[in-house]
Amino acid sequence: MKTVSKTQYTISQFAALVNLTPDTLRYYESLGLLKPKRDQAQRRYYEKQDIAWIDFLRHLKGTGMTMTELQKYVRLRAQGDQTIKERISLLQKVEAKGQLKIKLKFTDCATQA
Repeated sequence: MKTVSKTQYTISQFAALVNLTPDTLRYYESLGLLKPKRDQAQRRYYEKQDIAWIDFLRHLKGTGMTMTELQKYVRLRAQGDQTIKERISLLQKVEAKGQLKIKLKFTDCATQA
């Protein structure tokens, strides 16, 4: 039988790998956005799939989602596919908010010209 060895990263190693601070990772964890595993001594550790999760969170954050909206999205996602419609609705609200911001910015720039 083969044993599968997983690469594990300490919080400092992982923070450097994803270009965030350990404090940011702890903050994300406190909000429920990130759930690192724990070793026998209860120290956090991260694995390769956590890199993709951080990338996904960054993508959502890049859409203009607030931390509260991110938390809601993550909670819905954890509940499974039955929440897809709710997640789409949340994404559409974030998109509408972003479009309004762009429109207001454009209107403000036109007014100042």
